[in-house]
Amino acid sequence: MSCNHSGILTASWSSSEKIISSIALFVVNVLAIAGNFLVVLVIVRTRELRRKESNWFVVNLALADLFVAFTVIPTTLDTIISGGFPLGFRFKEFIGFANFLFCICSIMNLQLLSFDRWFAIAKPFRYISLVSPRKVVAASLLVWLYAMLCALPPKFGVSSYFCFIPNLDNCELEKDWAGSSGALVFAIAVLGLTYCFALSVMAVCYWKIFRIARSHVRRINVQNFHSCTSSEKRRQLEMKDNSFSSTGRLETSRKTLEILAPIPLNTRQTKGHRPHASDIRTAKSFLIVIGAYFFCWTPFCVKLFLETLKKEKINPKVSLIFLWLGYTNSCLNPLIYTWKYKQFRNALISSVKKLRGRLSLNRSS
Repeated sequence: MSCNHSGILTASWSSSEKIISSIALFVVNVLAIAGNFLVVLVIVRTRELRRKESNWFVVNLALADLFVAFTVIPTTLDTIISGGFPLGFRFKEFIGFANFLFCICSIMNLQLLSFDRWFAIAKPFRYISLVSPRKVVAASLLVWLYAMLCALPPKFGVSSYFCFIPNLDNCELEKDWAGSSGALVFAIAVLGLTYCFALSVMAVCYWKIFRIARSHVRRINVQNFHSCTSSEKRRQLEMKDNSFSSTGRLETSRKTLEILAPIPLNTRQTKGHRPHASDIRTAKSFLIVIGAYFFCWTPFCVKLFLETLKKEKINPKVSLIFLWLGYTNSCLNPLIYTWKYKQFRNALISSVKKLRGRLSLNRSS
């Protein structure tokens, strides 16, 4: 499949455009490397976080973002600064493959996280018996394999990486997707089997989590109501007790109080209330991570979908900005974990304190 390569898009940009975009991407890259490295380090070194199977999907997601920060974003910076691609066609093709691989891996990990949280909340006993560290590792490896299979077709002549990734090169869609049914099918399949499919699975999982959380709140409200009404009856009986001086009648009132004492709706649910609530809070934290991903990548995916349907290019500069907005997602997840995931935040603070202690000891010695 031949493509009409018309050079690096940013080569014709003004100096101010290059400086602003370079600074922005550099900041994103530094935050992505530092943040995701800390995510991996904190989870691996913290026993409580390491024991939670879902956190290994977080590690897998952080690794995908780290690879974006080590390969894709620095290459984009190089093309902006140099105005070309000095490393050759093969490396350019590899970066195109890397764009596909790491971005698809990210969204598939988010899908796994959503399913994992739903399964843990909806079927906690089955989750404990079925989900093991070995199965989590296997699922993480399958995500990488799936992403690789989705990213490989352009390497074998089906469409071109340059028709998807505008910062590498330009490709006329009329001479590629319009001229090959296979290329058109590939474009639709990638969007359908990654973005649209993952969005559907995550929406269903979180709709079910929302329903479980709502019923859980209602159950707590019922328990609180019974507790309030029983305490009110208790007060009334105690007031009546004050008017009696007979010991026998006082003993009878106490027995009546014991009978009226509220019985828990479900003893197992009462004992398991805290872990269940914790799972729901964790799911809410991951929901923000998913929302950030779709906020960053939806404009680019919608743009690709419109280009596929119309078989004509949208403004190349707009396409490039949408792609860079997707890259910023690589630095957002660590900030969200620190903000919303209390257990991770505590582990991070503890790790920072330990590091400071070691540094102070080294200086004193």
